[in-house]
Amino acid sequence: MHRDSGSEGESQTGRVPPAQQRPDVPDGGRRRFLGAAGGVAAITVAGLPPLAVVGGSTRAHAGEESSGDAHLAFRKHAYAVRSAAADADFAVAIAPHPVNGDEPKYPNLIGSDTRGLPHDERGEVDRAAFDATLKAYASGNPADFEAIPLGGKRKQLNPIGSLAVNLAGCVGPQFAIPPAPELDSATRASEAVELYWQSLLRDVPLSELTNDTKNRTCSPRSTS
Repeated sequence: MHRDSGSEGESQTGRVPPAQQRPDVPDGGRRRFLGAAGGVAAITVAGLPPLAVVGGSTRAHAGEESSGDAHLAFRKHAYAVRSAAADADFAVAIAPHPVNGDEPKYPNLIGSDTRGLPHDERGEVDRAAFDATLKAYASGNPADFEAIPLGGKRKQLNPIGSLAVNLAGCVGPQFAIPPAPELDSATRASEAVELYWQSLLRDVPLSELTNDTKNRTCSPRSTS
């Protein structure tokens, strides 16, 4: 059990209580997260006590403190700043995560990512293996990931990477990304054409590339 040994509103650990628990700080005034413009986020640590106050010192000059007191004050100040940053990150809402609708649209899952799983001769994924994958990602249990049937000897690459916790900043679900283009969309078709084109030109020096389709590597004669 800890006793309060610092300044008012500060525990022995030096952590500053949330704004709603402090009469001297308006609710929400200590932190705000700005992320609407261009996805750029900035954390404002306004309202944090100055270094001397966090350390519990009432002296006019920091030079009057002993070395040990100054180090303790700085440690508490760092803790308060990091705590405020963590509170600001936590305050960011979970972003929407829309789907493109391909999974229910295609019962054979030809529009879903099924790499590494068993497939039949038509190239369609084994439904039981796909369901096992969904179960593993829903539970986050390493044993469920080990139970996913694989289509060969190659194992999945870091499947639980998205479940890791960063020591700073927001977590993955707080960031929004658009859904993948639908399988039958013009966008998906154009992306496929671009990938095939890049495959044809992968060995062409940059000095020979042009802004049109006249490169001899991709001419009808060379591809027929």
